[in-house]
Amino acid sequence: MTIYKLPYVSSGVTVTTSNGTVLNSGDQELITSGGTAYYTTVNSGGLEVVSSGGISDYSYIQSGGKETVSGGGVDNGSYVYSGGTETVSSGGTAINTYGQGGSILINNGGKEVASAGTAYYVIVNSGGTEVVSSSGQAYYTTLNSGGTEQVASGGTSYYTIVNKGGNE
Repeated sequence: MTIYKLPYVSSGVTVTTSNGTVLNSGDQELITSGGTAYYTTVNSGGLEVVSSGGISDYSYIQSGGKETVSGGGVDNGSYVYSGGTETVSSGGTAINTYGQGGSILINNGGKEVASAGTAYYVIVNSGGTEVVSSSGQAYYTTLNSGGTEQVASGGTSYYTIVNKGGNE
């Protein structure tokens, strides 16, 4: 089990970025303010945590892998494959997330933003919001009770499923 932290200090130098980290079973990557992780792969049993101003760009969440985004953390352009899970909760933001059979869960206080890009297969639960801004597109969003989708002028939403209590 390995725990990676961003930022961290190595030989008196603050390291703020990682590129291509692979998280296997029991491994964790913790990204907080000032840290940015690029192209992380989260395999089964691995966990990527993005919070407190940390940024994750282009993660690959594989079957059994998990990513959580909260408290000012930002995830941009992740791919969530079948069996993988990305959970965005209070204060977290995901941008242009691509679900390829995995679960993208936007929970209370969390937000998914489709901005100059596309979000696929996002599930918005109670208190969560999906925002489709100008030039953004969202496909196959599911709005559960208390979940909200906001489509701005110039944004487009396709094939949205609105369950009882969902708001579009």
